[in-house]
Order: sequence, then structure tokens, then C-alpha cells
Amino acid sequence: MNGSIFSDEFVRKLPADPWDAAVLVTGAYFKVLHARDAATILSDAVIVDIYGFLSIFFEHHPELELPAPVIPPEPPERNNALAEVMNKLARTAENHIVQVRVAASRQRYSAALSKDVVYTFSDKHYSRLQDLLGGLRTLISGHPTLLPAHKHRLLRRLESLQTELRKTMANLDRFWGLVAEAGVVQGKLGAEARPLVERIREIAQIVWSTQAVANGLAEGAAPPLVPGATDLKMI
Repeated sequence: MNGSIFSDEFVRKLPADPWDAAVLVTGAYFKVLHARDAATILSDAVIVDIYGFLSIFFEHHPELELPAPVIPPEPPERNNALAEVMNKLARTAENHIVQVRVAASRQRYSAALSKDVVYTFSDKHYSRLQDLLGGLRTLISGHPTLLPAHKHRLLRRLESLQTELRKTMANLDRFWGLVAEAGVVQGKLGAEARPLVERIREIAQIVWSTQAVANGLAEGAAPPLVPGATDLKMI
């Protein structure tokens, strides 16, 4: 096999979620590997191409917390080293997916067993939150001036929110943690933070509206301490 096992179309259609994308990437690799004779290895040209893809893939998805693979200097070593990298990526993705399912179960049963107030998003708000969180992930991942460590922290916070987001929730604290984080982003980036701040402000409005209704307050009540996105002096 020459060239690449990943077509441009395949790469373009990879989902934004890093773990879902990792499942497809490793699946494509193992499908090709298992389709070949056990005694035959991938050509060195294909292996080098896969290393190049993975270096960009890991860089684009720091949430995976995996270092970019280093290609061995000697061709005979590259096939086994690549298999180790792919196995580790597959295990990482599988473990995350399991943790997502556990978190979903915890959120579900926590809401069901809670004796306190539970919070139920409307269908419209629930769908909008999913879009806003996904949009934030894209903005943060591609932001040109956010420091890598700060970018990583924001992505981890988003990951937790997206993992735990359900239509009915027993706790909304993680959302307010994101609002607080927006203040840090704004302090560091100033006007460059506007696209992020606008989305986080809308998230805060949805969460506050849901929280207000659950506690018997007016649905249209303005969220406290969240001014308009045109005011970039404070969140």
C-alpha cells in the first residue's frame, strides 16, 4: 500500500469530538492492518504518512493528553512503534467513552434520587447549550493567542460540561465555573475574548433561566453579574 490510509474526505469528516474522532482513526488503521496478511507490514511510506497525521491530530486535540508520536529513525522499528501508539490511542478513547457513560448514569440517578431541586432544560435550551459548548470547543482549540496551558484548562472544563450535560440535572455548578473562567479569559485577551465571552454569556443566561424556573422565580429574570457582551470590562 502506498500513499495514505486516510483520505482527505475521511479527515474532513472526522467529528470535532476528539474521542469520537480517535475511535474512527484507530478503527481505520486496524481495519487496514487486519485486512493484510499477518506476515506483511504496512509500507514505510504509509507508516511515515500516518505518523505525520497523528502529530497534527494530537496537536489539534490536546484534550487527549497524549504526546505527539516520535517516529523511530530506523524503518524496521516504525511499524511496531506505530501499533503501540494506535493501541494507546484506542485505549484512551475507549476509557473516555466508558467514563462518559458512567457520568451520564451518575447524573441521571443523581437527579432521580435527589431530594433537592432538580433542573430541567427545555428542548430548545438543551439543544442550544450543545451547540454553544461545541462552538466554544472549536473557538478555543483554534485560538491563536491563548497559551497552551490555558487552552488545555479551558478544554478540560468544556469536556467535563459536555460529558455531564443532560436535559435534567441535579447540579449546575460546573456552568458557573465556566462563567468565572470567562473572566480570566477576558482579563488575558481583552477585546479578543469577545467571541468566547458572547457564547459564555448566552450559556449563563440559559442556565440562569433554568435555575430561576426550578426555584420558582420568573423565567425572564436577568442573570446576576452577567452584563451585555458589549461591556468587555467585566463578566
